Amino acid sequence: MHGLLLLPLILLLAACGDSTPTTSIEEQLNELRTRPQGQIEPLPNFPETVKAQYQQQERDPFLPTKSAVRNSGLSAPDLNRPLDRLEAWDLSQLSLRGTMKRGEQIKALIITPDNQLVSVTKGDRMGKDHGTIIHLDKNSITLRELIPSGSEWHEREQTIFISK
Repeated sequence: MHGLLLLPLILLLAACGDSTPTTSIEEQLNELRTRPQGQIEPLPNFPETVKAQYQQQERDPFLPTKSAVRNSGLSAPDLNRPLDRLEAWDLSQLSLRGTMKRGEQIKALIITPDNQLVSVTKGDRMGKDHGTIIHLDKNSITLRELIPSGSEWHEREQTIFISK
């Protein structure tokens, strides 16, 4: 009976006595320690940066100056006026769905991205680029937009056609 208890104890001690896994780890660590070390090159000398002096101005530096607008021959849009309903959307988001005519007056029907139907006529404003409707016909609306370019304003015409 003592022999039965002694056999597992001997096997357990024999299993703990194997040092092969730890010796292989020690050998790998020694090999890593003996490898030659690399050299890091020093950083290059960079030229000293020039600090620009910015003087605070009363106007927004991202908007053209009033004199530049006068020189370009275009009047700047009134940036302080309340926006019309269709000026909240890009032209690409608006859809011309039809026109109506009574006598000589023609109106166009525009659908907004939030599915609101808005009627417009010549002189109304739409789009984010200060667009004013300059022409309406049964198939299209033509707008004149004022686009800032540097310190000047430039005009461009955009046409929206009926979409289904």
